[in-house]
Amino acid sequence: MPKASAFRGLRSRCVSRVFGLWMIDKIEAMIERGTYFRGELNELRRGSPWDAFSPMLRPSKFYKAVADLRPFGFDAMLHIEQKRYGTHKVEFFETGKKSMGEIQNTLEQIVDCDPAGCRLGRIDLAADVRDVGLSWFREHAYVQYKQFICAHAKEVVEAEITEMGKKVYQTLYFGKRPSCVRIYDKVAERTAHYELWKKRELRKARREWLQQCADRPRSSKEVPALLLPEFPTLQEWLSVELPEVKADSPMNSQPDLLSGTSPPLQPLLHFPVVTRVENQFGGRVPEGLQTMGEMRKNVLEFNPFARMKLVRGTVVPPGCFDRDASGEYRFRVKDWMAYMFVHQNWKALSAAQMWSILNRDRNGKLYLRQMAEFLPVEDDGSPGISEPDLYDRYRSSISRQLAA
Repeated sequence: MPKASAFRGLRSRCVSRVFGLWMIDKIEAMIERGTYFRGELNELRRGSPWDAFSPMLRPSKFYKAVADLRPFGFDAMLHIEQKRYGTHKVEFFETGKKSMGEIQNTLEQIVDCDPAGCRLGRIDLAADVRDVGLSWFREHAYVQYKQFICAHAKEVVEAEITEMGKKVYQTLYFGKRPSCVRIYDKVAERTAHYELWKKRELRKARREWLQQCADRPRSSKEVPALLLPEFPTLQEWLSVELPEVKADSPMNSQPDLLSGTSPPLQPLLHFPVVTRVENQFGGRVPEGLQTMGEMRKNVLEFNPFARMKLVRGTVVPPGCFDRDASGEYRFRVKDWMAYMFVHQNWKALSAAQMWSILNRDRNGKLYLRQMAEFLPVEDDGSPGISEPDLYDRYRSSISRQLAA
């Protein structure tokens, strides 16, 4: 089928568009009651989502109406009049690809107020970690004061192994929304977004073709040709979506994830593993980040991963008959057997679940110190990351977003 002329340069434009990928991944700005919008956006307040003459508005559970502002040139969603408090909300799209100056300028063009004084209803702060898989974080990471734990996984069937299937973890959740910590496979998330984008563009092209068929004169026997868009390859898409990651080495891929995958995921064999660690602050935003102005001033020094702990230990635990320098046994039999249970079941239960067991009576830190030699998560040859390194990656990306 012929390709649409409007999409002739899509591949080259998509590849040549280079931008930074920054780590303020989501922002929702709250607008006080009675604040006016700028220009023609103010007319949206008078419309109704149930009115046929207001196609821009749609109903919402908590707000009077919701309007997509992309047709107006703003990459944001406007939530109009909260049903209880009368406040508004501006939800920004693709925040991680925009500088703080762009975000603030967009907000200033939408609402008639000082953007620095707008409260934040939600902010997501993240860091990308290359070559460290999600399974590593499952076995090493836990978050203090988060009781709810969830791991989303899929079964990948492999013919070369004796077991019937193998779990591949794609997302780890610590806590519940609107305040939670997420760790997920960024490459898989961008790949799913790529497939959705292609489907959306194909539907758009078919709608335009049907409209052309409906608009043609009845006397005309010529049917317009269906022009399908031309898309970049998955590798090109990922190179643009993750510009700081170079897909240059097949050794950095994740073979256990891809060896049994379907053909659409095969190009990922040559793309490195990228895991995103993200802390979503919603509802109660931390002190110092509660307004746009405070956030721009303090976000660089704020550590969103302060409560995340990355556990370290040893591979070979001490024996039951090991003695200290004075000749006494190092461990009582009952204690040694309890520590060995932790050593043998750590990976099966995950670090977060094991922490929730040890911290049942609020003595988790004491137990971890006592059994530090029994934690089977060190010197096993797998790449990892430390807590200071994770914070440094976050700071480096945030500093670029603030300076852009």
